[in-house]
Amino acid sequence: MVEFSTMVGIIMGISQLLKKIGLDPRVIPIFNVLLGTGLSLLYSNDFDFLESIQQGLIIGLSASGMYDVCMSFKKGD
Repeated sequence: MVEFSTMVGIIMGISQLLKKIGLDPRVIPIFNVLLGTGLSLLYSNDFDFLESIQQGLIIGLSASGMYDVCMSFKKGD
């Protein structure tokens, strides 16, 4: 299985690209959760559906939270 940290990085990169293209930043967290869930289901080894959904939620929310933390350091808050 692809590592969680790799998935979080991939999702952060894709969401940044979508922001640059012009996607509304308010929908990015929803996109992150959906993409995290999709990636988790795609790369699941044992295909335990509920566990993959839970892992995907954690991955998507981690990507959103990581972005917020990085931006708060950048702004100097």
